Amino acid sequence: MPSHVVTDPTNLKQIDELEDNSRIAIAPISSFLLEVQHRADAEVRTNHLAPQDAFHTAWDETRKEHEKEVTRRFKALKSLADSVEAQSATNQLFLTFGTLLWEVDVVREGKTVPQVLQSPLYLIPIRITGSASSFYSIVADDSAEISPNYCLMEKLRSELGLTFEDLEHPRTDASGIDINQAIASIRAELGQSKYSSIRIEEECNL
Repeated sequence: MPSHVVTDPTNLKQIDELEDNSRIAIAPISSFLLEVQHRADAEVRTNHLAPQDAFHTAWDETRKEHEKEVTRRFKALKSLADSVEAQSATNQLFLTFGTLLWEVDVVREGKTVPQVLQSPLYLIPIRITGSASSFYSIVADDSAEISPNYCLMEKLRSELGLTFEDLEHPRTDASGIDINQAIASIRAELGQSKYSSIRIEEECNL
């Protein structure tokens, strides 16, 4: 799944790109567009460009920097993942789906303070292939299957007394685990518990 900046970064266009070419943009599109707009506004003020010309100039500059940063991050992540696998003989790189945000108390300098934890709900082992001179791709590991975060399950059970049926035994659809349904179910259970402050972000992380 090569990653790139799509020409038209609307949600619908991203879906079309993924279905037609197996490609998808990296980083929040909202952040990308915000940076483009800031640069375009600056071009209008300082260089007195027409708004449309300023936007095209800002778009091209931001795209180049975006692609450069994507390449740098993929290179660093691939290097780290390869190094860890060489030392442990196991692939430790995952694509995660859904993030649980919750607080635990930690002791710092003799004081108990809350610390926010971010824990993935579901994981699938993946690999990064390719190189900076060609293109990095994300591919599922051999015989990879998406699975619940078993460490999180045990931590929630032992420390908070929380269990979620859709985390431990998630229902499946044609593509595997029904992520949307599972997140909705876990959210509903959290809302009815004394831990309603715990929240879930609908996001993917590498």
